[in-house]
Amino acid sequence: MTANPPLTGTAPAPRVRVEGTVTTVHADGRFSLALPDGAEAFGRSSGSQLQRLGKFVGHGVIVLGTGATDGTLDADGVLPVQGPFILGACDVPLSTSEAAESAARFASTIGMWPGDESDEQLDALLRDDR
Repeated sequence: MTANPPLTGTAPAPRVRVEGTVTTVHADGRFSLALPDGAEAFGRSSGSQLQRLGKFVGHGVIVLGTGATDGTLDADGVLPVQGPFILGACDVPLSTSEAAESAARFASTIGMWPGDESDEQLDALLRDDR
């Protein structure tokens, strides 16, 4: 019987996506969100992400980041819940997680354009008795 090798290091922190309303943003990087269920979430951020959070106090955001061991969120991306996918030319560049979220949101809006149906699909639609 062979022994299992010893565990080394720790598991990577899980990626999280939290949606809520920004309630507070502090200069030291702490922030809080009011969640849709009435709970409150706390996190840390810095630099451009902290500046972006400050713009959205009182507004809905999606915060992207990693879950910390103390139950808080280490934010590395912030996007508005509603509004433009890209914030504007004066805003800082999107982080990798923000770019991925923006791309997914944009892709979800794309569908088949009217007129792209094949003749067979149009025939089937015209014969459908709904």
